[in-house]
Amino acid sequence: MERAWLSRNGIAFEDRDIMDDRAAMDELIKLGSRSTPTTVIETEGGDRQVLIGFHEAQLRKLLGL
Repeated sequence: MERAWLSRNGIAFEDRDIMDDRAAMDELIKLGSRSTPTTVIETEGGDRQVLIGFHEAQLRKLLGL
């Protein structure tokens, strides 16, 4: 659902398969998550926001849509 939403809105993203990529799973755990989607949004200033689950309203706000 989130992948489709991001694509429809022309937002570039990196899709990582935690079942096939142990490093991706380790990163997910370090972010405090054990579920997908987990989205990391980094600003140009270097700040990071982590969203666990698909939350369209929060994505719109963070992405300025």
